[in-house]
Amino acid sequence: MYISLNIILDSISHYRNELYVEMPTDKAFSRVSLLQRDINKTLPDCLYVCQLSDILRPSRKIPGLHYLCLRDRIHDEQETKEKLSGTIIINENLELVQLFSELQDTFITINDWYQDMQDAVIRHKSVQDIISLSEPIIGNFISVSDSTLALIAYTKNIPTDDPTSLFLIEHRYHSEESVKLFKKYKRYELWMSSDDLIISTGGEISKYTVVSKVFKFDETYFTHVVMTTTHRNITPGLLDLFNHLICVLSYYIKRNWEEKKTIATFTILWLLICWRATLLKKLLVIVQELSELDRMTNIL
Repeated sequence: MYISLNIILDSISHYRNELYVEMPTDKAFSRVSLLQRDINKTLPDCLYVCQLSDILRPSRKIPGLHYLCLRDRIHDEQETKEKLSGTIIINENLELVQLFSELQDTFITINDWYQDMQDAVIRHKSVQDIISLSEPIIGNFISVSDSTLALIAYTKNIPTDDPTSLFLIEHRYHSEESVKLFKKYKRYELWMSSDDLIISTGGEISKYTVVSKVFKFDETYFTHVVMTTTHRNITPGLLDLFNHLICVLSYYIKRNWEEKKTIATFTILWLLICWRATLLKKLLVIVQELSELDRMTNIL
């Protein structure tokens, strides 16, 4: 699995840093490593951790690679934008091993989370199981509702003070007031017209920024996943994490749609068979009555 630079930047946001990466970016890495002595063994999908002085030495920095560096030198004229391109500099007094260990933990945590979610889908566990796995990773309140706006799952261990969410949790469906607001602000039209994440910041329905994804099939509104930023503000890294969740949920929800579609198809076929059988019985009765009427007429 690839971990985006956006997620990594969130994980080191508590450190003072300088960013020499063109933003926004979709850059992602499959691994993290200490910078090797043999630079010919470097890989483009790896984030390298090193001292800043390591990449400022002649022939030590390879264009196209990305580096997370600890500042171990005073700023001077050598630190040009060209030389520092693709570099994140940490301006803190800490050991290189500590920084590397923290990044490794981030990679392991995200990879384990994604693998656990995939296993939950394979083992046919519920949407609630997948949402519960995401609580410590995403850290915001998330709810999942169906086509009737009834609650399917939510982050039970993430508190919220959002009135819309609180009513949904208590009653397992959206309030009449919420439904009126959805109609007033044309949310249904927005949900049905968008295939991407929808970010609502206007405050018409919630005081928080709301990120949602609507799953629809055959132009039918089917499942709605909503993240309310009750604890973490929107960042590119948080959106990348939410997208990972959506990616895994999409397999489950699509499978659920296909199963319901199949059941609906068999139900319709069964009703047609029953209807045809009933109609055939009625026709047989009519034929018998006509035959009896014809026999009586001949006798007379």
